[in-house]
Amino acid sequence: MSKIIISWIPAYDNVTQAASSRIRVHYPNNSINQFYSDKFESNIGFNPHSHVLIIQKRIDDSSLNYLRTFKGLKIFDFDDPVFSHPGFKEIIELCDVVMTDTEGRKQQFDNLNTGKPCIIWEDCLDYGLNKPLPVLEFNDKLVWFGNRENINSVTWILNEIIHNNYNLDIISNSLGITLPPQIKEISWNFEGFVNSIRQSNTCILSHAGENKDYKSNNKMLVALACGLPCIVNESKSYEELANMFNLNKFIINNSIQLNEAINYLNNKENRILYLKDIQPYVLNEFSSKKVTKKLLNTINQIFE
Repeated sequence: MSKIIISWIPAYDNVTQAASSRIRVHYPNNSINQFYSDKFESNIGFNPHSHVLIIQKRIDDSSLNYLRTFKGLKIFDFDDPVFSHPGFKEIIELCDVVMTDTEGRKQQFDNLNTGKPCIIWEDCLDYGLNKPLPVLEFNDKLVWFGNRENINSVTWILNEIIHNNYNLDIISNSLGITLPPQIKEISWNFEGFVNSIRQSNTCILSHAGENKDYKSNNKMLVALACGLPCIVNESKSYEELANMFNLNKFIINNSIQLNEAINYLNNKENRILYLKDIQPYVLNEFSSKKVTKKLLNTINQIFE
């Protein structure tokens, strides 16, 4: 075999406009062709002549038909709870390997006892970030970003921010709610995101609710790479990353802890200290090049 050819079926046709398809299809596909083209070839879209087919959490008739006819290695990749989808059982039966982004998601899948192996393939950095952006000069500006359906995860934090009259930007895809004057909504777009988040100096993040044990740390990775320390709440993946660098004082569960963390980070030198070790770690360990290499190593092992 001269080259291993990989084809991807993304969850979203416009891969740059959805975070999961950027992170788990678009960037890896580009990294393979840029860095590993001596042994691999990659393309987005069904290629019946490829050796590996990766379906990214897409459960529909076309995906099922691809899997029924494809003769190579078939991988189903998911980073959402897709277990209740009517086609889930069949798509798992047709695949050889299942892939997900966190240990929590893997445990969810393993508990289904499908008999199919499940591997963890972590998220890479989003927005093409590959070099450290410096800590911002100004203070007194917080930011939260995410889809509008996730705003409930930070309800108590927003109430505390309103109560204490902190300034907050929300970067989202139209919340559809009325916000008080000190909270500004910024419409998300891919090209302008990095500039938008860098209008603030500290990021607030949470996975509170049913997803706190399952969701990945990709938003925290982005904020850190962009030069923003993170204050996090009820998220296994965020807390694990913070604890690796003894940043547990920024894992908050009540208003006192929140205000202490905000006040500490409302100082440029403290923000520099926060990012000193964790930012270079994130840029190195979660680069698309490095994360993609881990997937290719797994595929190589299967073909050996």
